[in-house]
Amino acid sequence: MARYKEYGYDIKNGVGIIPEWEMEIKEEAFKGCKELKRIDIPQWVTKIGNDAFRGCDNLKDITLPVMLEEIGEEAFFGCSCLEDFSLPRWLKKIGYCAFCGCSSLKYIHIPESIKEIAPRAFLFCRGLRSIFIPTSVMYIECEAFYHCSSLMSISIPPSVIEIGHGAFEGCSSLRSISIPPSVTGIGHGAFSWCFNLTSVFIPKGCYVDDGAFAYCPKNLVITRY
Repeated sequence: MARYKEYGYDIKNGVGIIPEWEMEIKEEAFKGCKELKRIDIPQWVTKIGNDAFRGCDNLKDITLPVMLEEIGEEAFFGCSCLEDFSLPRWLKKIGYCAFCGCSSLKYIHIPESIKEIAPRAFLFCRGLRSIFIPTSVMYIECEAFYHCSSLMSISIPPSVIEIGHGAFEGCSSLRSISIPPSVTGIGHGAFSWCFNLTSVFIPKGCYVDDGAFAYCPKNLVITRY
């Protein structure tokens, strides 16, 4: 149940209204609000709480403030109409399952302030075609991009040291992947069910779990360099 009224927020003509002095969007504030279509978050907000916009499946347009530092767990879970937007440059944390099921997202640019991509952060973002991962990221956690089936290419920066289990599982549009020398481990199922993956380059010192490429094409060529 949405709690926006008890927090002093409102919705008028499909637009979310939050007081200008607010510094945090509270947990479950607009959870399940089918009438919410657009919201401009005030510039002083530094945190979006857990489940704040969960299930707002008609939310299409959002402006995130430049001061934002944290997006909570499942904050935009199931916002299937949410289209491309910018993650602010000072953002430090994207929570567990933050954008799970945001199937209308096509492009995400992750800012340099992010150190790790949280588990299931972009799970089932089936429309996601392209992502930018900066050199600040060290960990791509488990199932971070699970079943992002439109993702055609991914550039993993030389800062990443670990790719978690199921991180790119079901990314069936991926064709080629190059793992940088910095990566020391690739988890179980990290690239499983990538039906069109034909070539992978992996550094010799990298540990690869036996199931990392399960159910990939039989003609997949894995090159150690």
